[in-house]
Amino acid sequence: MNIGIEIECLLHPYTSPGSIVESWYDVAVRCLDSYQKVLKPGYPQMRIDDFEHAGHQPAHISAFGWILNKEDPFEDEDSCKSFVLNVSPTNSPLMKGEGPVEFISPVLEFHASSTHEARWREYTTELFRSINYFARMNNPQTIGDTATHVHISPIDGWTIDRIKNICRSILWFEEAFEELTPSFLRQDHWTFSNSVDNPQLRGLDLLTCFSKVRDCTTKDDLIYLMNALDTSLEPDSQRKLTSRYWAWNLGNLKDGEIQTIEYRRAPRVINPQDCLMWVEFAASFAYAAMRYGSEDCVKSYKRMVDGLRQFINQAYESDFLDAIFMGKSGSKRVLPATRSRTSEAIQRARDQAYASNLAMDISLRSPPSTSASTQGMPESICRSNL
Repeated sequence: MNIGIEIECLLHPYTSPGSIVESWYDVAVRCLDSYQKVLKPGYPQMRIDDFEHAGHQPAHISAFGWILNKEDPFEDEDSCKSFVLNVSPTNSPLMKGEGPVEFISPVLEFHASSTHEARWREYTTELFRSINYFARMNNPQTIGDTATHVHISPIDGWTIDRIKNICRSILWFEEAFEELTPSFLRQDHWTFSNSVDNPQLRGLDLLTCFSKVRDCTTKDDLIYLMNALDTSLEPDSQRKLTSRYWAWNLGNLKDGEIQTIEYRRAPRVINPQDCLMWVEFAASFAYAAMRYGSEDCVKSYKRMVDGLRQFINQAYESDFLDAIFMGKSGSKRVLPATRSRTSEAIQRARDQAYASNLAMDISLRSPPSTSASTQGMPESICRSNL
């Protein structure tokens, strides 16, 4: 299985007394220089990129190297251009000379056994080591707009059954995930609940949700089911608008996109141990879900934290996960996202959805291409080949 990692963070570069960091680009160049100085032979290179949402660009999936990008969740235009920040959009105090950046990994290979040689762990650890030579990574827990995102994709491509297995597993274990999610990321307006905040599934019992998953026949059907925008905002629209602002984002599965499912509710990390832990958590869950997420099989597990751990351990055991599960039990009711900034998130998602649909309308003037990853594969009760 392949994975990709987006690490959003606040950097406070080490500077001599009285010196001032002039711009984000100055910091990016210095960070790149710090990484290159300690780079080991055969390890990924790094380059600077100022694309918005660089990790979602199809051109980046084949690049063997880290991408250093300005960190986009801070939406204030001046904040993106300047590295000297006083306050964040959430009005949490930031130290002078500190600013947001994002590190985007190359495509990394994730193996089912934690004892297998895992170069992705070495590459990620080396990234943090190089950053620490140059800057301090800060982590104000009051800022929920930045986080760690994990992209997942089978090496031999997606099938409808694999995607359905992941969708069922997400819904079945959502309350267990809520118990494990840091409190400041719950009810978050940039990582909506795939059920409670979802106009397609809101208020439905799990069996009905499973029936809706079962009725989907295409990738686009599943994307709309799990990531639909609130159609009540525009009842006359015939478009099926979707957003990426969900705990689990399926939007990258659209034709022409990077063909990943993205987990967006891991917190911001400032050390390699926490980064490896959350990446392993998301990736191992997805790996287990593809294998054991059929309807009959997933329903055999308790919907609580210990059931989730057993579900993951059935396919993948790792000591890296111990810290996430330690002291946790039961489940937690998932509450709707707080309304204070939800309308802002929905409006931005609508704007992006319209832009995407406009591009799609233009592309449809040419014959669509056929994606090999959408070809069906028979589903067994508890396992599909990876």
